[in-house]
Amino acid sequence: MSVAKKVAKEIKRLAVDLMVILILFIAYATKFYEHLHPPLQLVSLKMLLTSMGFTHCHIVRKIAFKEVEWDGNWTPRKVLIIVLYATFIYAYSQGG
Repeated sequence: MSVAKKVAKEIKRLAVDLMVILILFIAYATKFYEHLHPPLQLVSLKMLLTSMGFTHCHIVRKIAFKEVEWDGNWTPRKVLIIVLYATFIYAYSQGG
């Protein structure tokens, strides 16, 4: 499979998160969020940060690790990937 096809496949897999990032980033860049109630502002910010963390981690994982078969056998590499996702998402959702 060519590199362009692999990239297109990964973008398709991340389509929902990329759309959330784009929509919420535009909402914050245009100050539309100021029209929302404070609890909805907080939820939208957490959604933005979590989606950014997931997307960043997915890119790092694709660069740092080879393909993994999720067939049910637990290996240290699979556990490390799960911990990596949890760490990135937690760190981003806490604002840093």
